[in-house]
This record gives sequence, structure tokens and C-alpha cells, in this order.
Amino acid sequence: MNKENKELLSYCGYRCDLCPALQATQKNDLDALSKLGKEWEQLFGFHKEPEQLECDGCTRSSGRRVEKNCPVRPCCMKKGFKTCVECSEYPCDHLRKRFVDRTEVEKELGRRIPDEIYVKYVQPFESKARLDKISKKLSK
Repeated sequence: MNKENKELLSYCGYRCDLCPALQATQKNDLDALSKLGKEWEQLFGFHKEPEQLECDGCTRSSGRRVEKNCPVRPCCMKKGFKTCVECSEYPCDHLRKRFVDRTEVEKELGRRIPDEIYVKYVQPFESKARLDKISKKLSK
């Protein structure tokens, strides 16, 4: 982690501080959002226009979000949780569907993801190990 950046987690454990959508939105960089859209389409198979990728982070009470119908955000907000690990149902089905794993993405693609692409477009969203680590700390 860049020491200048403070780690900012979403409810589901994504690293918002490393998210290219949040970074590009903060800079009002439509070119970066366009590139992000192309990368995510190649990696994850979904298409979004640059304007649809504008995101201010899900932990803020208002603002733009990439995934407007995320089931995790309203659940955590309703329960007053900072992340899903505080819930007795962790990890629930909604959360499991959001887990990203380099090995699984590469298996689906049938090819290795170059490290530069992985670090920028995949790693911020690999939340399971991150959340499991937090869960272990909470259970001590």
C-alpha cells in the first residue's frame, strides 16, 4: 500500500483507495474511465460506459456508484456495520457472489493476467482474504 493513501474499504471489503473508478472520478478523468471500462469488460465480461463507472465510494451517504443495485451496501447500512465481517451470516451469498480471485479470473479467461493489469484492475477487489483477516482479528 502506498503510505500516502489511507486504506479505505467498502462494505464488502474492496479497497476503494486503490479502485481505478474512484481514482478517475476524483480526477474527473473520462479517458481513465473509458480505459477502465475496456479492461473490466475484458476481465469480467460486463460493459459499462465511462459515465456509468463514475464512483464516489459506497461508504459515503450520497454520491455516484458503479453498482447502483449492490445488495451488500444497504444490508450493512441497515445493520450499522462498517464491513460484512461484523455480521453473524458472514460470508453470506450476496457477498460470496462479489468475491474476486485472480486464479478464478484467469481460469475463466483461459490466460494469465499480466501483473500490471492485475494490480490495477483486479487486486483492489480481491476481498475474501482481506475480510477473513479482519474477521480473525474481531474474533480474538
